Amino acid sequence: VRDCQDIAKVLEFRQIVETEACYLAVRRGNTELIPELKYYLDEMKKNFGHKASFVQADISFHEAICRAADNPLLAKSMSRVFRETKSYHEKMNDIFGYQEGMRYHARILQAIQDKDAILAKELMYEHMQNAIDTL
Repeated sequence: VRDCQDIAKVLEFRQIVETEACYLAVRRGNTELIPELKYYLDEMKKNFGHKASFVQADISFHEAICRAADNPLLAKSMSRVFRETKSYHEKMNDIFGYQEGMRYHARILQAIQDKDAILAKELMYEHMQNAIDTL
């Protein structure tokens, strides 16, 4: 139960920070972001059922968005959060499985491709909220 409470705190923090990072990433229009996100989503699909590799691709997807927000403080702080909570991400994968993450990532990627910053932000919020609610 304590791990779930910790996971909930990690997800709550990520929900606060990553929704805005997603919005900023779209607004700032980093041209390298879309191919990078496609690559990580493909890696998630290829590693379906292989937890460690899947989780690394999942984290990389989120880190790419944080970097694309073009705020070094945001990128550095989120990189640290991901590094320090890697074991939580593996536990989250045990709880949530593989499908939901890929589904949300595909929808977020589509919103970013469509240059819809508001939708991308809303989908990231929903992605994190869905994870919180699943706990």
